[in-house]
Order: sequence, then C-alpha cells, then structure tokens
Amino acid sequence: MNDMELAYVRQLLDEHDSRDATINQSLVLRDFRREVEAAIPGCRTTPRNTYWAWVYMPEDHIAMGAIGIWQFSQNGRGSSAYAVHSRTITNGKYHRGSKQHRMMMSGNRSVAVKNAKKFLRRLSPHELVTQTSKHVRDAIGQMRIKAREVVTQKEATLFGTNLHGRKNAPILAELKHLVDMGHTFLDASIADQLREYFVFAAENDEVHMPYPMLFVSITQSGGKQRFDAVPIKDAASLWPDLGEPETFYDDVPEHVLGRLAVLSMVEIGTFVPGVGLKHTEGLFYVAR
Repeated sequence: MNDMELAYVRQLLDEHDSRDATINQSLVLRDFRREVEAAIPGCRTTPRNTYWAWVYMPEDHIAMGAIGIWQFSQNGRGSSAYAVHSRTITNGKYHRGSKQHRMMMSGNRSVAVKNAKKFLRRLSPHELVTQTSKHVRDAIGQMRIKAREVVTQKEATLFGTNLHGRKNAPILAELKHLVDMGHTFLDASIADQLREYFVFAAENDEVHMPYPMLFVSITQSGGKQRFDAVPIKDAASLWPDLGEPETFYDDVPEHVLGRLAVLSMVEIGTFVPGVGLKHTEGLFYVAR
C-alpha cells in the first residue's frame, strides 16, 4: 500500500461479497475487522488482499484507510502486527514515502482497534479535492497541449515556422488589422486562414488562463441529495487555492446543476472543456 492509494466506496460495495468469498484472510484478521466495525459505528470493511481490508462509510466516496495484519517491518522480519494505514498518520520512525510512514502497528489487538478509531477519519471536502485533483489538472494540461498544437500547426502553414507563444509580435497585429479591414491578399485563401488562425490563437490564450472550477461531492443525507462544493481558484495549479466549502440541498445554483446534468451522462474520467470533469459517480469538477 502506498501513501496516496485510494479505494472508491462504490466499487467496494459492489465487490464486497465476491472479495469476502474469494480472498483468503486469516481468522485473526477477520476478527480484527469485526472489532473495528463495532468500534466505529456505521463503518464497513472489505478485503483488499490476504493481509489488508479497506475501512469505509457506505455513504462516502473514498475509504478512510485500511487495517491489516502481517510482518510490516521494512526488512520483512519479526513478528506479525496489527496495523492501521491512514493519511492522518505520521509515523516518524520511518522515512517519508515508505508505506510504514502512514501506519501505526501494535502486537496488541485492543491497541490496534483504538488506533483505528483514532486515525480512520472520513475525508473532508478539502481532502477530497487534495486526493483527486491530479486527474482534473492532467485533463486541463492535455487540453492546453492540444490547443497549442493546433496553433503551432496553423503557424507552420501560414508563416513557415511557429512563434513559440510570441502572440504580441507586431506583425500579428498588422495582419489582423488587414484582415479586419477586408484587405485583398494575392492568395485569396490567406484571409480565411488568418481568420481561422486568430480564432484558434484566442482559444489557446483562453485555455492557458487560470482555470477556476467548483469541486462537487454528491451524497445522500436524510433522504435528500447533499451537495458539498469547494471553490478552486485555479484547478490547473499544482497547489490549488481552495475556498471555503459550502453545502447545498435544494438550492444548488442553476448553472452548476446544468453542468452536473451534462457530466452525469458521460463516462467516468471524461473532461468536457467549459463544462467540467466527471471524476467518479458523485464526484465532479465543474467549470466556473
């Protein structure tokens, strides 16, 4: 298990019975799972493999973490121990980046259950963004690459070279002025090619601007749909600036509902420029 591995609750629920029936886990681990389920009201556990089980709330999108039992020392030696793996754990005995850095281990099951109750916590809206924003950042990056490739191709056709982003080159202003004035070029097709180029160049400039979005998590609460939303100043940023979370029920803004309706009809992982990205069922990034 690595530091950033995610388990999606919908998939765990769908596969729970088959995993429980086919993954061979020890009776000791199964007892550990039952005690953790009793200690954290409402939670469920689903096998990940022989040594680990995910721990989650059925109404959430992403699991809180995992519990396991095995020889978890870095050298693979020593006695088996009960372990809790969570993003909330920082184990200074192990170097950052090691799987043990996010684990608490104990030979005593009662202590391990207490660790599970202490460290396995549901993800906040901000944490959901932190855990999933790479996907939308990558999608925006790919959109920008494609937009620049189109402009580069147009520049090569028109000018025999590309301008490498020198959009303020004086010759471009002069050419645009000529096109806008209806100038007759020796090659009549040049005017149309230039018009098309300026359209694509403007689109390229626009997609390279900061890309504000709204992260939306949809869950069920009290028989109603609950929308937890987090404003993101620039979803293309490696370290996005996040606004304060807001919760909506029947008062979701119309423009957000419209974009969510579009995204609900596309495949998971689909990015629609100007609309947003469907991360999973119930997790969306909406363009603002």
